[in-house]
Amino acid sequence: MAFLNTELKHYNTKMKSITAFLQSQRRPFSQMVKEQNSATNHNHDDLERAFELNRVWNENVAKQRAARLTAEALAVQAIKDSKLAENIKRLEKEQTRAKELLQSVAERRTQALDMDNLDEELEKFLDSEPINHNFAITATGEKIR
Repeated sequence: MAFLNTELKHYNTKMKSITAFLQSQRRPFSQMVKEQNSATNHNHDDLERAFELNRVWNENVAKQRAARLTAEALAVQAIKDSKLAENIKRLEKEQTRAKELLQSVAERRTQALDMDNLDEELEKFLDSEPINHNFAITATGEKIR
């Protein structure tokens, strides 16, 4: 029990010292209100300057953003233009190849057999010399009959 009394005395002493410290640090309420009002006037001027600085900053950032977006749009358009030019060249090549293919098909069609030139082609075939396919080829490429 003596231990608790000693601890209680130490606790009470500590609490009294804390209370005394806080009371010495406390200012009268009216003094705090006066300081806040004067600070508010100064803060209002600071706030106006801050708003003006923020407005100028926002204008500069908006100009930079507009310039960056314009540059990006130009870069994207240049890429699109180059891809379009490549596609046009590719399509022109494909169109040229298709025309050549159609011409070759048209030429072969004129040489094809039909009822009009069937007799003539048969006569050419029958009049030509027969080809002897009974031969061998050596390793050097000579024909042996």
